Amino acid sequence: SQRSVQRVSGDIRSILTPIHEKNFFSFGFIANSSNRFKKGIYRYVSEECTRDQIMNSSAFGDVQFMNAINDDKHVRALVRSLARISGALGRCFALSVVKPDPDQPQADQRIEDYRKLAKLVWSKKVSINQDVNSFTVMKENFTTSLEEWRIMKKNTRDYLSAAETQAFLTRSNFVGGRANFTRQDALDQVFQPRNRRGWMSNGNNFDAYDKLKTRNFIRLREIHEQYFRRPNYYGL
Repeated sequence: SQRSVQRVSGDIRSILTPIHEKNFFSFGFIANSSNRFKKGIYRYVSEECTRDQIMNSSAFGDVQFMNAINDDKHVRALVRSLARISGALGRCFALSVVKPDPDQPQADQRIEDYRKLAKLVWSKKVSINQDVNSFTVMKENFTTSLEEWRIMKKNTRDYLSAAETQAFLTRSNFVGGRANFTRQDALDQVFQPRNRRGWMSNGNNFDAYDKLKTRNFIRLREIHEQYFRRPNYYGL
């Protein structure tokens, strides 16, 4: 009925009006922040996330989001919204901690590969069901994830530069499981070290993340060898 339409229209206006009046989507409240995590968030919302994604994640179903907007707590509103977008905060973390070095060739830095690893670190340290009500919670998550990220980044670099890992690339290719999946492809899984189905012949499972974190490089190379030989089996 017309009355129902008018009521719905009024509800929508009550949401959109304060967002527009407070210029929320300019993201001016974090654009010039010196906070490392806020810088990553700003880059994400200004370059990789759409206004519709943010609106759809919170504005029409989250009272706390609108309360934060009305109370001028825009950072709280934004992080609460991003927490409802799958993988968004992990990507913000990755953008915060992995940045190009202007003094090094771009191709050698593998920026996006390391960002994949950083995003995975976040997912390991932060519960997907965490209720986000303040940026303080996010800062705590950032600190916890940053500690583990530093470990994982160093271990990844040490693993890839190890003589034994370089020798892995020169092993026989005749045992490969698929023509378009090379030894380098198998080795590159170090940036996405997940639990995969299957067991090693010696009884060790395929918890590649744990092997990388604990610097068990021998077992990690065994895992990558199995990936090279049976990529389809491991969903690669």
